Amino acid sequence: MFKAKRLTRPEQVTPISWERVEPVRAVSWEVVTDGEVLHASPSPDAGDTGLSNASQVERISRLATSLPHAPPLAFSQNSPPRFLAVQTITLERGMIDQFEHVARRVTEAFTRTSDEPQVVEAFSVVNGRESRSYLFVWGFNDQTAMDTWRGVPAVLTTAYGEDQSAEILLTLDQSIATNKTTINLLLTDASSAPEHDSLETPRRATLIDSEIRYDKLEDYNLFLKQLKEAEEAAGVSWQRRRQARGRPNVFSSVRLHENMSDTAPTVYDLLREHVGPLEAKTLIARQLDAVIQREIVTLVHRPALSWH
Repeated sequence: MFKAKRLTRPEQVTPISWERVEPVRAVSWEVVTDGEVLHASPSPDAGDTGLSNASQVERISRLATSLPHAPPLAFSQNSPPRFLAVQTITLERGMIDQFEHVARRVTEAFTRTSDEPQVVEAFSVVNGRESRSYLFVWGFNDQTAMDTWRGVPAVLTTAYGEDQSAEILLTLDQSIATNKTTINLLLTDASSAPEHDSLETPRRATLIDSEIRYDKLEDYNLFLKQLKEAEEAAGVSWQRRRQARGRPNVFSSVRLHENMSDTAPTVYDLLREHVGPLEAKTLIARQLDAVIQREIVTLVHRPALSWH
């Protein structure tokens, strides 16, 4: 396994405070980006990340974002959190084993300290996007909770000491090609309530991201309202969110399920049963005209990388 350059003095990696970083600005389980997509090219020195100390700590801190006082992330869609933070990480090629090994050490650190009550669920992409991508997801009901988190670097230092903590953070940083975090607001008027209790820890999730034309938001919202009613009539559950800041025209839809064969009815079939075939075709045509681009991704739950 690639080993990060060992640092002999903690001050080499702590030109700014490790205790707190500026809260991440972002928004929904619509994957949308309100923050910078970060990328660093390693220097010829294998132990050097190619970043200045300050930039390196900022990047690592954003990578390690977590909310220790956020309420447990209820994957049950009966009571979803108002806000959902999603950290999407894409790895450099050949870095999957290294990243997952070190990510497990982060998970172990939270277990050792026993003082961080947040729940962060991990997913990896299996279809529809770069397979080297991971999503770390946590929920909270109050935006002020973003100011209360202690931070992964501090937890690592408590669990392993300063030297090992620095090595872990550097190794994580060297594994990552891009890293972005979004915070997404629940759309209660567009999310269909499940007919029965949803899976507490789903094995899989289907994620649909849609970027909508601003002049067509009204048509798209009407479509979502009708679709929600049709889904609830059929006992189908989708949770929908919208970016809260930055790009309010990006929406996400998420459905939790156990296996790949568990497919939902088509939008047309649902609307046809609810409003009739002619109105169904009209609603679908309007929303297609509203969509700039759309991405469908299948995720698999990764319990070993999740923080409980």
